[in-house]
Amino acid sequence: MTDYVSLARDVLKSYADIQINLSATQRELEEAERDYKDELAISAKTTSYDATTGGASGSHSSPVENYYFKREKVRNRLDRLRREERELRAAQSCIDNALNNFPETDRGILLMHFCYGKTWVELANEFNMTPKWASIRGNGLLTRFALNLFASKERVVDFHKIVG
Repeated sequence: MTDYVSLARDVLKSYADIQINLSATQRELEEAERDYKDELAISAKTTSYDATTGGASGSHSSPVENYYFKREKVRNRLDRLRREERELRAAQSCIDNALNNFPETDRGILLMHFCYGKTWVELANEFNMTPKWASIRGNGLLTRFALNLFASKERVVDFHKIVG
């Protein structure tokens, strides 16, 4: 099995996880954005600058300093979540585009075996074929999926990072 086909198999096995992680990241991002807006509103009302500055220990005792350090921390979290969401969306889009090149039956065989773990025997019974033919057909479809997934010139996703 070539490296591309092997990676394509791993991508399909990770497809459900990618969707779950994308949903979780979106929820966390929405929550972080709400927290950021709430924090800005609260801090803007209570922040005033006095003569006290951060001490030698690195603590920030001034309300203004505390406000800006907290704000920077939240911004970094938002940037990380946005970057993660973009990467997951790009991966999902590439996989969906590669899968959309298949008829519904072939797409079902790929997803049910490689993503959801159905055996060739179960698929053979479901699609009225022998287990050997289901395996041959499924592995052929996997090779075609790999070609679809990695042949795209606009593909900018590092799948090693996603499935690794």
